[in-house]
Amino acid sequence: MALTREVVRVNQAQDLASSSTWAITLVVNQDIEPAAPYVFPATTGFSGVNDALLSCVVDLISGTGQLTITVNQSPDGSSWTAVASWVFDNGRMVRGGGYDRKLINGPNDYLSVTAQATGNSKWFIRAVTAVVGILETGGGSGSTVNTDTIWDAAGDLAVGSGPDTAQRLPVGTLGQVLTVDTTLPLKLKWATPPGVGTSISTSPYWQIQSTGEYDWAPGNSQWDIGLKRYGPGQLQLTGDLLANGRVFIGAGTDFSVYLYRYAGNIVGIIGGYMSGGALSGWGYQTIATGDSQPRVFLRNDAYLMFGDGTNSLDTWITRLGPGVLGTNGQFNANGNIVANAGKARQMMLVDNGNYAVLGFGPGNDTVLYRAAAGQLQTDGWLAVLGNFYAGSKSGGGWAFEADSSGTVLVNGQPIGGIPVQDEGVALTLRNKLNFTGGGVLAQDDAANARTNVLIASPAGLQTGTTPPANPTTGTVWQWDNGVFTWTFVYRPDMDATYPWFFIGGPPLGSNASGATLSVSITIPRDGTYVVSGGGAVSVTGGGDASITLPDGQLYQTGTNQAAAYSTGTYSLTSGTNVIVSRTGGALLGAQIGVSCQPIKIR
Repeated sequence: MALTREVVRVNQAQDLASSSTWAITLVVNQDIEPAAPYVFPATTGFSGVNDALLSCVVDLISGTGQLTITVNQSPDGSSWTAVASWVFDNGRMVRGGGYDRKLINGPNDYLSVTAQATGNSKWFIRAVTAVVGILETGGGSGSTVNTDTIWDAAGDLAVGSGPDTAQRLPVGTLGQVLTVDTTLPLKLKWATPPGVGTSISTSPYWQIQSTGEYDWAPGNSQWDIGLKRYGPGQLQLTGDLLANGRVFIGAGTDFSVYLYRYAGNIVGIIGGYMSGGALSGWGYQTIATGDSQPRVFLRNDAYLMFGDGTNSLDTWITRLGPGVLGTNGQFNANGNIVANAGKARQMMLVDNGNYAVLGFGPGNDTVLYRAAAGQLQTDGWLAVLGNFYAGSKSGGGWAFEADSSGTVLVNGQPIGGIPVQDEGVALTLRNKLNFTGGGVLAQDDAANARTNVLIASPAGLQTGTTPPANPTTGTVWQWDNGVFTWTFVYRPDMDATYPWFFIGGPPLGSNASGATLSVSITIPRDGTYVVSGGGAVSVTGGGDASITLPDGQLYQTGTNQAAAYSTGTYSLTSGTNVIVSRTGGALLGAQIGVSCQPIKIR
């Protein structure tokens, strides 16, 4: 009959070096600092082990506190049970570190270790080792193979465990394969292959999941990049792709995208592959199928270049300076061209269907356009603070100017003693402008009057914080109060209530961002002003954001954000506060502003 013998060997610590077959290291040479628990990769290979002697050797590096080490066991690597723990205290550590052993019974196939430091203590784990005990069962002489008691179930294998000695290896589970593991006494085990989701080793670098996904890790269980099927004909990489060579997307000789690195620059040809020839500069370019040259080329020196696909690139746009773009040729716009849109100093070039108009102001209330061949026209007043020429300056025309004595000169000669009363004289230009004896303007073709021209005396410009006393028509006053400089001309014939008409200067404004609730400007003098204001607000925590504009309108939405902007013309009195405000819940962001510019004052 068969004999059964049980050999249980539990090594002592001093035997480990000479009996490595019987010892499995779970953790070795690890620094532990106060933080989240350190979870070390699980160790497998304990199938068939009856018991294990766990030993732990640690050193205190610095600080005060405790180190807790826990050993858990699992039959499948997913459900865990704590089977042993040690607590090392800095007050009880002796020179040379701390050491302890614990015996556990019936370990499963997996053991894992966690470590947690407290206080400000720092520790060093030299090793956590499992010294295993083995139950060996062997057949005796005189029995037959098919009736030996070593067989317990279908699929069992008899595996040699030593000279003339065998041990039963129970059958594995569905999907497992027989594999070599030299850390085990029998050197063999049943294991799930990587193709169905198990990592290749206890400290894996690569695995294939049952879903077909490939995963990579830096030698631990934390998979940090993967490659998988995203959809029909699609792969998805959950990280960056670094290529030391070229990257082609497409097939054949015409690639839809062709990227490569050259002399420290990334060069891309998008839309086709240009074979042969040298690039004029490295950057990104597009080449249509059949073209020999790029159609669009973004160079690394910030030139955006264009061509017809056959000839060299001949048109470009580039940065000429801070906030300035330039082109080497003509710029055509099928729509309007607007500068300073929505502001008091707005300028717009627009085609009104009959002729091109250069308009000024947010409502294009001042215009300049071509009236006929060789003729420019404005529908308002043209203020000239210097000389005014009709015809050629060098001769063949009229030069209007004002001398220091206040007399209008035409071509350098006084005509009929027409005086410049204080600041200037208003002349009306018509199709035919003739001076008669005595300085009288002939009324030829009076029905076709075109433009009012103000000839101002350069010597008569007056400055100050209040208008000059006893002004006459055409008097020019420059209001300079140290905050802004506005220039006005005195025209009581145009408006007796507000006779000072604005002819130049910056807008007066205020703006803010962040938590500011409102911004405002104070109207410095009675008059008519162009007022602009608005902003954008977004909030968190629910509720509506809103903006109140200078016209008193409240703008809000139900999506925790609001944005509005308006420009209008208003008659305002001195001291009036023009305000833009915002409201809302917990502020996430806000930009608000208000500005004004006079049209006429008194």
